[in-house]
Amino acid sequence: MILKELIFLIWSDLDRYHPNPNMWNFLREILVGQGFKYFLWFRLNQYLSSKAFWWAPWKLIGKFILHHYSYKFVIDISQSAEIGPGLKIEHFGGIFVSGQARIGKRCTLCQGVTIGAHNGAPKVGDFVFIGPGAKVLNDIRVGSNAIIGANCVVTKDVPENAVVVGVPGKVISLQGNLRGERLDEAIKLIERYKMHCPRSCWPRFMLL
Repeated sequence: MILKELIFLIWSDLDRYHPNPNMWNFLREILVGQGFKYFLWFRLNQYLSSKAFWWAPWKLIGKFILHHYSYKFVIDISQSAEIGPGLKIEHFGGIFVSGQARIGKRCTLCQGVTIGAHNGAPKVGDFVFIGPGAKVLNDIRVGSNAIIGANCVVTKDVPENAVVVGVPGKVISLQGNLRGERLDEAIKLIERYKMHCPRSCWPRFMLL
């Protein structure tokens, strides 16, 4: 990971909490935020892990701080998980993401969410909302713009724009997370992301 990519990822995550973020928003989240604060250190640790061995002291400090916030906020997201820009942790607590999981752009995780590996790990598309207490397991694909309802257990593929509820999860609608004007705004947002993201990194995010 290069520095420009790190800055883009932090900016995109902050944008979920404060549209058109500025330095004041950044400082506010650092002081009183939870989800963004944890994910800031997650991104920093991924950046540091790509550096040479003489960065070891900074890597150690970064891991210590991330572990501190992991225990404090009860969030455990593996450093090897591939997570696209613009992730939002809606409410912290009881969140687990496997290192084999892949999460696309502009997704939302609520409290109590598990994205776990069992015979493979899930691949979550873009603009997906995963509600409180939901469990997403197995080598499955969750299509873009889907909604996983509260306490839902998903072990099979989810089509794009689906709304899934229940145990086991069943599709009850194809209305999706974003509709109408919000969908148009999302398309414009992706173009904005392309402008901020280093060209060498964007193709990787398109494959998430």
